[in-house]
Amino acid sequence: MCKWGLVLASIKDLARPAEFLSIEQILAIGATGFIYSRFAMVIIPKNYTLLSVNFFVAITQSVQLIRALHYKHQQGELFPANDKIDKP
Repeated sequence: MCKWGLVLASIKDLARPAEFLSIEQILAIGATGFIYSRFAMVIIPKNYTLLSVNFFVAITQSVQLIRALHYKHQQGELFPANDKIDKP
């Protein structure tokens, strides 16, 4: 039940400026969503409640990751320009 709070917080963070998003945190939380979604389908009996909450955690964090990467790319922080590299 508490994990639904992560989904709600992530949806609320859609209004937050992308410059304040932490890519490392997004990756960590998103990875747990994907891992536990898989786990929910492997165990016997299958736990569809666990699957649903972790699936939504993974999806919402994926959206946040896209936002954060898009912002970093626009700022030139994701792939720095090659101007700083000394050419022979």
